[in-house]
Amino acid sequence: MPRSTPARSGGQGQQPGAAPLRTVFGAEDGTYDAAFDFAIIHHIPDWRSAVAEIARVLKPGGLFVFDEVTAHALARPSYRLLFDHPEYDRFSADGFLAELPRHGLDVRGAPTHIRGDYLLGVARKRTPARE
Repeated sequence: MPRSTPARSGGQGQQPGAAPLRTVFGAEDGTYDAAFDFAIIHHIPDWRSAVAEIARVLKPGGLFVFDEVTAHALARPSYRLLFDHPEYDRFSADGFLAELPRHGLDVRGAPTHIRGDYLLGVARKRTPARE
């Protein structure tokens, strides 16, 4: 669940959390054909739970399309100066890609760009094996 944290402006801001989509949108297991991440997951302190929630709501064969900012970029002085991001448990491109199969998401392609700062890719949710 989101929690309040002081923003750089001195006011109260919302720290993004991985609220269950079942609670927020009424999303049941295997509801969606696709999920899209446009540089959001790196803002979530418990980013692994966000990946797990995406996998939960995808139908078997569903696509997870992602565009993420890696720890490499977030370590740059310009990022630290201009933007608020969680400071711990940031992921590298390899770390993010390693987490996806743990949740039944098979990576189909995921190149990095600008010296590894950005990761773009797609993963497909595994279809359960038939007995």
